[in-house]
Amino acid sequence: MENSNYNSYEKSTKKDYSEFGKEGLDLRHWGTAIDISGRRFNAYTDKKYIQQEFSEPIKRYFEQINIEQKEALLVDLGGADGFLLNTILQNIDEKNPDVKKTGVVVDLDPTEKERVRFKKAQESGERKNINFAVANVTELPFEDNSVDVIISRMTVQYLNQNKQREFFQEISRVLKIGGLAIIMTVDDFSEGEKLNKTLEEITSIISGNSNFDRSLLTYNTIKLLGKDFEGSAFKPILGHRNISMPFSIEGFADRFNLDEDKKQKLDIVFKNGLKLNPELFEIIDGILCLKAKIHNMQLKKISDSNKIE
Repeated sequence: MENSNYNSYEKSTKKDYSEFGKEGLDLRHWGTAIDISGRRFNAYTDKKYIQQEFSEPIKRYFEQINIEQKEALLVDLGGADGFLLNTILQNIDEKNPDVKKTGVVVDLDPTEKERVRFKKAQESGERKNINFAVANVTELPFEDNSVDVIISRMTVQYLNQNKQREFFQEISRVLKIGGLAIIMTVDDFSEGEKLNKTLEEITSIISGNSNFDRSLLTYNTIKLLGKDFEGSAFKPILGHRNISMPFSIEGFADRFNLDEDKKQKLDIVFKNGLKLNPELFEIIDGILCLKAKIHNMQLKKISDSNKIE
């Protein structure tokens, strides 16, 4: 989220997640994902998905530790308008009501749209006990060993490899000993390269920017980082779930206000992708879907004396 290419991409696109609250059953609907059972869900807002991937592990974390202080700080890195963090706090409050939980969303928010939406949500009674911090996810505004739980959904892939290392180093710095981090990212079944290329072509068409600096973490990279996590006082749990993502030209056009020329260029990208990499695609209800893996890394910070060398 730090590099200027990301900023220029966001400034040139429409980002008003008006689909929040819908469940993403329409394949044209932005955010729709399909799991291997065929269940369709909105990857941004689906309550069951958020519960499984974020709320339950955090609930178990609070159950397993003895929080002598009756307060806990939870931080969402790249959390946009705070929707995810707010949902998680509501979920875990039901299980751990005695612990006062404060949330902070960290986001550069170059367009300032997320801050506006965050403020509106606060004024309507949502986002209780949550603050918004405009900051770089690789330069966190927190003291060492001060954060109980860190979450980050679909943010790390917007950083290049050097920034990704800084991202995890910062998490290691600010997380308390025994603290929990849940980092979600995505790649494809060919170790990320083909998905990266497709996304770069799509982004170039949508934004007019041909130098979008993004680096998907491949599974091999995650496993290598996992070893580094252990050397940096992290004990990782690496898991993933297979999904399919609809590549609907109409869906892209609706969200990003694409003209006919860009829609035609997208059509070429999709057809070439299916022709060159048929193993990565499937057709669902007449719409081309890209097979992908969502990785969910649970990182528990351990003491220096327990580091694995």
